[in-house]
Amino acid sequence: MGFDLPSSTSVLHSGVTGASAKQWIEIVGAPTGGQFTLSLWGYTTPPIPWNVTTANLQNILEGLPCIGTGNVLVAGTAGVGYSLTFRVGLANVNVPLMTLAVVSPFTGGTSPAAYITYNRQTITPPGSGTYTLSVYNGATLVGTTAAIAFGASISAIVTALNLILGVTAIALFHDN
Repeated sequence: MGFDLPSSTSVLHSGVTGASAKQWIEIVGAPTGGQFTLSLWGYTTPPIPWNVTTANLQNILEGLPCIGTGNVLVAGTAGVGYSLTFRVGLANVNVPLMTLAVVSPFTGGTSPAAYITYNRQTITPPGSGTYTLSVYNGATLVGTTAAIAFGASISAIVTALNLILGVTAIALFHDN
């Protein structure tokens, strides 16, 4: 049985280099209209159309003073979903989960909506040493793991997370 973190929960790293925060925006229900904004560190985008292209979304995000040119890469399918990878100047930064607000109701389709599904850190280890994982529920720190050795097994990472979350099982997936 897995433990699903709420969509407002982010898992962050510390003590590593080469990490890139990733966030996913999903547009569901096949809307035909509507707009949303994204907020990060006190800055908010102008209204974004539901079917913004990846290039335009990247330009909008790079226009935020807290992100800047070249510090985010947007991929995905317009009107369906977008992968945001924070990089370059934000590669080693614990980027919190952005806030998505619908500012013009989504129309058409079947129960259309937009949301950020989760925040993920990709860690490129230097080969030795340790790191910690911190779990946040929104802006509230839930807990931080004890030091975890680079190269630790997935079960060791799960055990460390279980200790701070107070659960007996979580689902942890490895991307190849």
